[in-house]
Amino acid sequence: MNSNITLLYCPFPTVEAARGTCVALLEQKLIACGNILPMGESHYWWEGALTHAAECILIAKTTADRVDDATQQLAAIHPYSCPAILSFSATANPAFAAWVETAVIDSTLPR
Repeated sequence: MNSNITLLYCPFPTVEAARGTCVALLEQKLIACGNILPMGESHYWWEGALTHAAECILIAKTTADRVDDATQQLAAIHPYSCPAILSFSATANPAFAAWVETAVIDSTLPR
């Protein structure tokens, strides 16, 4: 099993915002794949008040060496002023790990 895979977890206010961000990250080869989970409720403290909102979740797959760039770009284009961007190391089967690694190769970077 390969452990070079990183999952990014990030809530969005709308499916459209999540989709647009996912496509932008894919086009820049910062992620190999993104899954958008349907709308649910988030409950949280914000600016001293307990609040809630409808949100969907983007889960993106990338490699450990692309996670910093992906996180930076995700934060730059996210509609929230303080987005939750969480990363988790994951172990993947060899075929999937190889596909992710190939999908995020940036030909402008030295390897």
